[in-house]
Amino acid sequence: MSANQLAGVVAGSGAGTRWEQPDSSVVVLDPGYPRAVARTQRTVIAAVVIAVAAVVAIAVVTGAVAGVFTGDPSGPPTDSVGQSPVPSGGDVTTQCASSDSKVVRNVAYLPGGNPLQSLDVVGRALPDACPGAPVIVWVHGGGWRRGSKDNVSAEQVAWAAANGWVHVSVDYRLTPEVTYPEHNRDVAAAVAWVHANIADHGGDPTRVALIGHSAGAAIATSVGADPRYLAVHELVPGAAVGCVVSLDTEGYDLIQGGSSEIYRQAFGTDPTVLMDASPLTHLRPGSPRADMLVVTRGSAARQSIAADFTERHNATGGSAVLVVANGLTHTGVNDALGRSDDVVVTPPTASFLQDCFGGGVQPDR
Repeated sequence: MSANQLAGVVAGSGAGTRWEQPDSSVVVLDPGYPRAVARTQRTVIAAVVIAVAAVVAIAVVTGAVAGVFTGDPSGPPTDSVGQSPVPSGGDVTTQCASSDSKVVRNVAYLPGGNPLQSLDVVGRALPDACPGAPVIVWVHGGGWRRGSKDNVSAEQVAWAAANGWVHVSVDYRLTPEVTYPEHNRDVAAAVAWVHANIADHGGDPTRVALIGHSAGAAIATSVGADPRYLAVHELVPGAAVGCVVSLDTEGYDLIQGGSSEIYRQAFGTDPTVLMDASPLTHLRPGSPRADMLVVTRGSAARQSIAADFTERHNATGGSAVLVVANGLTHTGVNDALGRSDDVVVTPPTASFLQDCFGGGVQPDR
């Protein structure tokens, strides 16, 4: 693809500028986007559209969930958000849309396992007549060696609730206690718990998405692209996990991107292991996998790894979209998700998830 082809049509200015191909097959969100990332028109890059944010809904829910994840993480499961009765009177649709949050913490997804094999649920207190809500399963980052489900932002949880979604935040065992592939196995086990139990929390087990940042993005991508992890639980990616949102990792290809000490601690240095641990390796024609939204930023090499993965996903029969967010830092990509003033990460993620979930319970707006 030539520079002139890449330039296309320009709308806006500065970070977050939208560069659109004349045929609309490629949209770039930053004028500094390297040409290597757009080597072929098979790579689909999402246009960030500025939608009208549900400011009032998010503000209301933020007040309800702020501080939900600031308690003692070693404590027993608790219901910590007020659950007023489902509104009486009116039609069922209104009652479903205005249901209260129901929060349960520190649920063991592998009973008798490590304390880190646990999750928190911000569910919905739905009447029996209501359909289950779509489910987000959040996987934290931290280089496979640190981080916690408690680190999820109140804005993200409020954003999920404002959209009518159940939110699950997952812990997993960390390096050096474990190394590859145990992190992935833990998150797959958490997904299996969601499928078996989320209906009790107002969720729909047939509409589940994984969202991860950094190492969590690599884990979520592996669970959504490599069928081996869910197969242990008699589940299949694409069905058990319909879509994955991967926020800024280069862990798609560990041969190209796995040379730092963080990767060596989690995966070692054996090229055979690194190849096996790379989600890119498992994108084969006809293989089951989730649809994916890939958010990237940073160096040309980092963005190229994300673009290669997106391209391979599409070329082998999947559906993947690439969003470039060069105006944000690595941490900023994570912090942006769910904020009402964000126009780079949240709008394309919301649109992607709505398409993935196919409607259902809608927020009270």
